[in-house]
Formats: sequence, C-alpha cells, structure tokens
Amino acid sequence: MSSTWTDRFDPRKYYGAKMCELGAQRSDFYILVADLAASFSLGDFIQCCTGRCLNVGIAEQNMVGIAAGLAMEGKIPWINSIAPFATLRCAEQIRTDLCYNNLHAVIVSCLGGIAGAPMGATHYATDDLGVLRTFSNITLLSPADQWEIGAALEAAMDWPGVVYIRLGGGTEPHLPMPPSRFIIGRALELKKGKEVALLATGYMVHKALDVADRLAQEGISAGVYNHHTIKPIDEDSIRSAAEGARLVVTLEEHNIYGGLGSAVAEVLADAGLGVPLLRMGIPDLYVGVGEREDLLAKYGLDAPTMARRIFERLKR
Repeated sequence: MSSTWTDRFDPRKYYGAKMCELGAQRSDFYILVADLAASFSLGDFIQCCTGRCLNVGIAEQNMVGIAAGLAMEGKIPWINSIAPFATLRCAEQIRTDLCYNNLHAVIVSCLGGIAGAPMGATHYATDDLGVLRTFSNITLLSPADQWEIGAALEAAMDWPGVVYIRLGGGTEPHLPMPPSRFIIGRALELKKGKEVALLATGYMVHKALDVADRLAQEGISAGVYNHHTIKPIDEDSIRSAAEGARLVVTLEEHNIYGGLGSAVAEVLADAGLGVPLLRMGIPDLYVGVGEREDLLAKYGLDAPTMARRIFERLKR
C-alpha cells in the first residue's frame, strides 16, 4: 500500500461510536445483532440507549423478520452482521420481508469484500452487492473512508426503502482530503483526468488514487471517481467520465460479475458509448484463506499491478 495513506481507522469502532451519537439524537431506531455486538463496538450504544439493542442470538434470518415487524410499527431497525451472514444467509428474508413490503430498514455489514479472508470463504463477501443489486426497493452504499461512513449512516436514517451499507474490517485508510458533500446516488470526482476514467468503490478508492498517481508518472492523465452508491448508480457521472476517455476502468473488492463493473457496463451499453471498459475486481473464483492485501496482490489488485495493466491496455 502506498506510504501516502498514513491515517488509519477501524470501521467497526467508528460505527459503534457514530451509532451512539445518532442514538442519543433519535429515539425511533433499534439496533439488532446476532451475537456480534462486540464486533460492531456497540458497548457504548447499549449503555447510552438502554433497551434499544436487541441480540437475537445466532439467528440472522429471524433478525430480519424482527426488523420487518419493527419497521411496520414505525421504528427504524438497523440490522448488523458480517457481510456474508447479513446478505447471503438472509437473502430471502431481505427480499420478501423487507424489499417486497418496501419497508424502511438499514442493513450494516462488516468484513465486506475479502476483509474477512483470514477466516476463509465463509467469512468474506465477494458477491453481496451482485445479489442485492437485483432486489427492488433497495439502496446499496459502499463508503470509502471514515467521514463517508458517517455521512452514509446519517443519510440512511431518512432514506426510503431498504438501505445496505457495506463496511470493511481491521484498519483501513482514511483519505487525506476534505469532506465533500455526500449525496446518495451521486458519485464524487476526486481527481480530474482526460485519458483514463478510474471508477472505484469502497476499499478500492484509495488504490484508485494511487493508480492515478502512478499513471501520471507515465504521462497518462487519469480521473478518479468515487462511486459510494452502487444502486442507484450515478449514470450521469459515468457517461460524463466516459466521454472523451480512451479507457474506463472499474475497481472493486467484489467479483467482477454483478457489482460496480457490471453496473457501469450496463450504463455504457444503454448510452451507446463504445469506450473500452476494463473491469478490475476479484476473478470468478473463491480466493481462499489469507491476509487481505496479500490476496488482493495475488489477484492483481495492488496499485502497481493495476497501473501496469492499464498502461498495457492503452498500448494496444
């Protein structure tokens, strides 16, 4: 990882602190956990918002059903679990109990992507966005850093329908830039560029900025766009970034099928834009057990390799 990213934070610790802050302001929401309150750093919330953190035990599907009941009674349920348990294990309940009824509930996952890869395939999520993107009445958020997580949590409180917020795990880079206005469905232009458009989400945003710097050293101008919202995707930003570019590149900590790359491909195809698209993400396989950065590098998702792949693609 680039030495530029020296400021680090733990998404789960920040989440716990932020929910305590929001819980003190609002009395209409409840947090539901499946034996993972400590993993989400919810100790302070439990103390400051007595009776509003419900531990259902290891019963994630039931947790979604309880959340649906709370939503029907005018409460805002916040469902918490690690990404594969919160999504794949509960896919039917999310679709039928929450989305079908168009209820307002927020699903917050941790260990998105391969942040949980040291624990193996059962604990990482490279398919959560692809699965949930096909459901109606759902919004998908993949924030890139601390300030963006906070903004996403605040926005989700009053956003209609189901909201899924994907967090990472461990220590992650906090982007060294002033906060921009966070609007659901509106991508952020982090760096201007003409030849290459780098469209990234979540943990890959800081890598996209690193890639852009490396391309600049080769005389290639690359713009960087932070797509913190996967659904609804910012179609205007994609079309604008693609117009005049020699290459559009998507960067995501997700299977190359179904996530950001697929969403961007759909937009480009619908718009009739013939600009080449290079999708960078997890190959269509299970990455196995290992440390996050080691596995990303193994599959070509480290900044030097991605920059080299883009440079070689431009030479064709």
